[in-house]
Amino acid sequence: MLWFYTRDQNALCIETRYDNQTFEYVGILKHPTGEKETHRFPTAKAFREWLVGIDHRLMAERWLQQGPPHILPDGWPDQTPPR
Repeated sequence: MLWFYTRDQNALCIETRYDNQTFEYVGILKHPTGEKETHRFPTAKAFREWLVGIDHRLMAERWLQQGPPHILPDGWPDQTPPR
């Protein structure tokens, strides 16, 4: 999934997916500068905690979510992932 945020003239994106080869949840934060931060998580719980933390941080920094998330056709678990 892709979430888009704006603040002033800047935009950033959060991409979330599941890596079926490594069995990890992946969060990619794409900064307005073009820099990418990739974070990998072994469990859904750890991934969810990261997402909540990013959401709180962006709200505190006054980023505004632009529309609903965009669903990607890939990036979904092929098998039941670990919890």
